[in-house]
Amino acid sequence: MLNFNFLGFQIDKINYSYSNDETKEDDSDTFTFIMGYDIDHLKEETTKSRLRLRTQVKKPTNNDRILSIDIVISGLFEFSNCNELDEENFDDILKYDGISILFPYARTLIQNISSYDCSNSRIILPPINVKAVVDEIDDM
Repeated sequence: MLNFNFLGFQIDKINYSYSNDETKEDDSDTFTFIMGYDIDHLKEETTKSRLRLRTQVKKPTNNDRILSIDIVISGLFEFSNCNELDEENFDDILKYDGISILFPYARTLIQNISSYDCSNSRIILPPINVKAVVDEIDDM
C-alpha cells in the first residue's frame, strides 16, 4: 500500500503591493485569482518530492488602486511503498493531494496578510475544487 506523507512547508515568496489607477489593466474592476504549481523530484532523496504552489490574487480597492498578493509556498512530501507506480501516477497523486494540503496554508497567509491593512481590502478565499482547478491549469 502506498504511503504519502506531508513533511512540512516553507514560504518561498510573499509579495504584497498596490498599483495606482494609471497601471490598471482592462480587467482591473474584478477580483482575480491565479494559481499554478510545479513539481520537483529531489534527486538526492528518491522518495521525496517538492510541490511548489503559486497563488496570486488581485482585488480592486475603494480608492482606485489594485491590491495584489503573490505567494509561493513549497511543500515537501515523501512516498513509500511506491514500487508499482509510474511517474505519471506519482505526479497525479502529488499534484491533487499535495495542493489539497498546501492550499489552506496559502488561503490563511493571504487572509492574514490582507487583514493587517486598514484599507478594508481583506481577502478571504473560499475553499476550491482542487481537481477542477488543477485540471484547468493542466489544460492551459
